[in-house]
Amino acid sequence: MDSPKSFYDLDYIIELSEKRLDQYTSAYQSVLGRLANIILIYTAIGIYLIPIVQDFAEINSWTFKSSILLMLFLLVVSIVFTIQLMWPVYVSYLEISKHYYETLRIQYEERDILPEMAADRIVAVRKNIDQLLKTSYIDELNRAQ
Repeated sequence: MDSPKSFYDLDYIIELSEKRLDQYTSAYQSVLGRLANIILIYTAIGIYLIPIVQDFAEINSWTFKSSILLMLFLLVVSIVFTIQLMWPVYVSYLEISKHYYETLRIQYEERDILPEMAADRIVAVRKNIDQLLKTSYIDELNRAQ
């Protein structure tokens, strides 16, 4: 039987965080994928914009003119929001794994393992370093989310 999932289990937290990060990334990509549809709509509006402006100059109905002005205002608001959607945002990327199994591990070993330590004590310190590396990785996953 599987052991029960626990938030005290760092491996479970890593697995859960990686799944959530994948979900966030795919949701972000799907939002950007809808951008093609928005551009298609703006193209269709742009095609008819010149005749609408010409009719605006020729027709003297206040309801027609107010409707056109409202439509143009909403079009400008829509374009502003579309530009904000397209504006590049900072996307969190994870450190390459080499950072954990080389750089950070060596830093922890240099800090915690002393040459005069007994072999069983070194094994215990390495288990502690493993937990510290997992905790550092979880912290980075949380920042990326």
